[in-house]
Amino acid sequence: MFDGYRLTYKFDRLRYIIDKYANAAVVNAKDDNGWTPVHLVFIACDIVLRNGRFYDVSSDQRYIKGQLKQIIAAFLYKGSKVTEKDKHGASVLHYAAGTGIEEPLKSVLEECEEDSVNKGDNFGSTPLHYAAFNNRTENTQLLLEMGCKKDQKDHNERTAVKLAELMGYTDIV
Repeated sequence: MFDGYRLTYKFDRLRYIIDKYANAAVVNAKDDNGWTPVHLVFIACDIVLRNGRFYDVSSDQRYIKGQLKQIIAAFLYKGSKVTEKDKHGASVLHYAAGTGIEEPLKSVLEECEEDSVNKGDNFGSTPLHYAAFNNRTENTQLLLEMGCKKDQKDHNERTAVKLAELMGYTDIV
């Protein structure tokens, strides 16, 4: 069962910690995987949203997505660099594109340089590849509107559309 009170407390606590203690050095610090706190926020929220506990409850998803938007905004305000890459060359933009959360992706895109949407990770996968691989139709559309090249191939010679076809995602194709 969704425990909105406990989750609200945790989101409020996280925003308080960011507001009180975070600075550019903290929000851009990396762990052994090269993940910054913003990478980790996208990873954690993607797991929560995919978890069956929240998966079918659209109001809970809307709540979590709204909270995530505020948390990402707080990190960006504190100087988080959305182009920071992990050890596989994936930036925060790649992670944002792969989650089913459109509003924070918009916030991240506003902080990126124009050519960031077409930059690949160490495997040549662009944010569009990440969105297509995860069947994120809204994010795919948004990335295309922002200038993602749909014919750009990864190191395995796959476009984002080809990757979606391989995954069986007809919505993306």
